[in-house]
Amino acid sequence: MLTEAVQTRRAMLGERASSTLTAINGLGAVLSAMGEKTEAVELFSEACAARRATQGDTHPETLTAINNLAAQLLEAGETSAAEELYREVLAARRAVLGDHHPDTLTSMNNLGMLLLSTSQLKDAGQLLIEAFDGACLVFGTKHERTQIFLENLATLRGYRMRVRRWHSTKTSLQE
Repeated sequence: MLTEAVQTRRAMLGERASSTLTAINGLGAVLSAMGEKTEAVELFSEACAARRATQGDTHPETLTAINNLAAQLLEAGETSAAEELYREVLAARRAVLGDHHPDTLTSMNNLGMLLLSTSQLKDAGQLLIEAFDGACLVFGTKHERTQIFLENLATLRGYRMRVRRWHSTKTSLQE
């Protein structure tokens, strides 16, 4: 049904109409959930390129499209490409929306979690702490998003503890 919606919107509204691109993103998300990662990346890439061309690189909808593409690339195992896009989105959202906008906080968290997954603990920690602190200010401590960011900080602490244990074990074996 989504494929039909995309085709209809393309025919009636055009390739670059905002609602066409939203439908393409929706179809990409469904394909991703079905395990069709390559097709999903292609659709997210198409929507992202079209939004960049029609709305510019810093339009909120473009930034969401770039973020969606980054998330899909990460799921597909393309960590370096995802990191580059997450960094782009975060820089643009900081510049356009400010450090405490909910979308900026989400971008901090997304990049922080990617960095955590690649063992860049220091940089991950800085972003995750900043996201959590910002969420506390913007949403309060009980808000769902704040709680998610707190869980991510707990994940970071768990990684750091494992690294310390590994390092101390390695050091004691060398003695």
